[in-house]
Amino acid sequence: MNMNIQEFLQRFETERDGEKLQHVLIGSPERIHEATHTLHALRYADVALWSLIVPMPGTSLSMSVLTRYRLR
Repeated sequence: MNMNIQEFLQRFETERDGEKLQHVLIGSPERIHEATHTLHALRYADVALWSLIVPMPGTSLSMSVLTRYRLR
């Protein structure tokens, strides 16, 4: 997979009403997994709402994205 961060984020673009806010977690897959579960425990976002954890080309890092919408 040879994709930059902008291309990755564009994969999650959808037509929706409301203001969009994207959260990006970057780190090791284990740390991302831990962070998503911590946010779930804090009742901020369900673990299932995060994207798959994908490796970032050319680095030893991975990333996951959560997109939330605030209705106008």
